[in-house]
Amino acid sequence: MVIFMTFLISLSKGRLGGMLGALAAPMLAVVMPANQVLGLLLPILLLTDVFAVALHWRKWNGRLVWLLTPGQ
Repeated sequence: MVIFMTFLISLSKGRLGGMLGALAAPMLAVVMPANQVLGLLLPILLLTDVFAVALHWRKWNGRLVWLLTPGQ
């Protein structure tokens, strides 16, 4: 079940699964306690974020990033 949820998260990070990654926590919460689900998914989400940033490193539009920066 956890491997399947990891697959769903990776699909959503790769823009192939749409919002399927958002279903990972509720689906796992059906079979596990919520605090364990969050503790399990947090490292997976952090790791997928590292790979997403590495994939798009230095390929962003600086003007758009500046416009999205809060407090400017």
